Amino acid sequence: IRMETDMGETEQVCKKKNKEKVQKKLIFQRKKERLLKERLQKYVDEKAYCEKDIPSGIVVDSFGVSQSFFRQYMKDHYGMDFRPWRKELRLREAARLFAENPGYTIEEVCEMVGYNNSGNFNRDFKKMMKMTPKSYCKQIYLKNTDAEIETSS
Repeated sequence: IRMETDMGETEQVCKKKNKEKVQKKLIFQRKKERLLKERLQKYVDEKAYCEKDIPSGIVVDSFGVSQSFFRQYMKDHYGMDFRPWRKELRLREAARLFAENPGYTIEEVCEMVGYNNSGNFNRDFKKMMKMTPKSYCKQIYLKNTDAEIETSS
């Protein structure tokens, strides 16, 4: 009977230790996620996504987490991998630049948001915005012209 009691106590001690281990791991995981979230926010705030020719692996390494942790984090929080996410940030920045700076050429904006190739930029922009950069700029110009006409009337 004593042996059965000892086995039951041992099992309870093991379960308790496993529970504590899982809780510590969860706390550590949350700290890593919080740190990564802060680093990603800084990356966005500083518009570091516009830097050219920096491989995604190097960027991920700079966040101080493993590639697998980062990949899972991106999938869980953004529903995509890093490269499509960075591309989306670049294209949103391009749209903002076109809207706020009508004098910029497509080539200038392409360069400013980190694209090496205007063909790729045009293709990606059209895919995301459902129109070419040229059409987008024209649309902004027409909206601005209409707004000026309305204010002068």
